Amino acid sequence: MELDTDRHTLEATQPVQYVNRSDEPVDELMFLLMANWGAEENPYLHPALDEASYTRGFDPTWTQIVQVTDPEGSPLSTRAAPTPAFLQTYSLENGLLYVSLPGTLMPGQRGTLHMRFRTKFARGALGDQCVTEGIYVWRFGWNPIAVSGDLLEGAFRLPSAEYQVALTVPSSLNAFGGADTQVVVHEDADTMTVRWRSDRPVRSVPLVIGPGLRSVSITVDDVR
Repeated sequence: MELDTDRHTLEATQPVQYVNRSDEPVDELMFLLMANWGAEENPYLHPALDEASYTRGFDPTWTQIVQVTDPEGSPLSTRAAPTPAFLQTYSLENGLLYVSLPGTLMPGQRGTLHMRFRTKFARGALGDQCVTEGIYVWRFGWNPIAVSGDLLEGAFRLPSAEYQVALTVPSSLNAFGGADTQVVVHEDADTMTVRWRSDRPVRSVPLVIGPGLRSVSITVDDVR
């Protein structure tokens, strides 16, 4: 991924390795686009709350899918669908993305696809999914998340996956992620690239990016 500080977006390519753990053949995958839940202004809140939450009035979050391909680079068909109303009360459009697989995936079979996407931070003091005074924070859902059909039946929970994330930011910023390891893999006068890896399946790699950030550690009851 690369952070665009002018547009306040993450420009990313996401390889997805998947396995059919069900007992039925699968010919498409479903992804949750949580950033699109903030694409529209909440009609149930008083406008004065927006004034306190956003620096320049309501500012949307969203994820745009640029392209989905198979490992050889051939485009895969996609279709958008609304978020089920029991998960969200507004901003329902384009909350789900269905990707047609290049062939039927039988139980136990594995596959890989590649997604290019763009996710936008809101400008506001929301505490999450936003940029405030140059500090970017996003905990869950900055990327398309593969989900099972149970979601459509009301069983909403983010699945765990093995995450590896490489993020390039301007050299004036520091970046921290919620992962087991963090390594700076490239640094020059203009940019820095940080790589995070989780040693166990997790639901997300939370992101905190900004100037003047530093890491600290404490020990409580022999736990560091």
